[in-house]
Amino acid sequence: MPDPLQTATIWREEARKMGIGDIYLCRVESATGEHGDPQLIGFDAAVEFQPDWAYLAAAFRRKIWFLAKKLGLPGMIYSYSSLVDSMCSREAPWYRRFACVTPSWDNTPRRRSGAAILWNSTPDLYEKWLRTVIGKAVSNRPERNLVFINAWNEWGEGNHLEPCQKWGRAYLEATRRAIVNWDEG
Repeated sequence: MPDPLQTATIWREEARKMGIGDIYLCRVESATGEHGDPQLIGFDAAVEFQPDWAYLAAAFRRKIWFLAKKLGLPGMIYSYSSLVDSMCSREAPWYRRFACVTPSWDNTPRRRSGAAILWNSTPDLYEKWLRTVIGKAVSNRPERNLVFINAWNEWGEGNHLEPCQKWGRAYLEATRRAIVNWDEG
């Protein structure tokens, strides 16, 4: 958006004119420059996008070049386990941001080069991440008790919860366990 503050103002005015009332606007945080107080651009909150490319690059990026080259993969490989550990220990920002998790990521089907792969994701690691995020959302800041999962069936990016031949229903079952048992972890 060229002018997100003006856009947010127009959306809010139009919603009121239509009788919808106040709308709640969230900005997505993914790339560098998309982080920070969403109120500065007229939005109420931010939503993490996972994987958070800016955070991957800045905080812990683990390149596994030898494996990518050996397998002939057209991109970067990041450790899913490292991502989970890093994101579970990440502090919440001072502004309102809703957390997000992703079960996996591999966008090689969409890219001939420059792809990104989260290597060695498992339902257990995903469950740990989701359980931790739910626990933080509910325990620390009740007004932030909404959690996002990227994605349900994003086969082109390799992040799906739907049953598959490799894992069956394991990611769906991990999601259920994380929701039901978040306070046990």
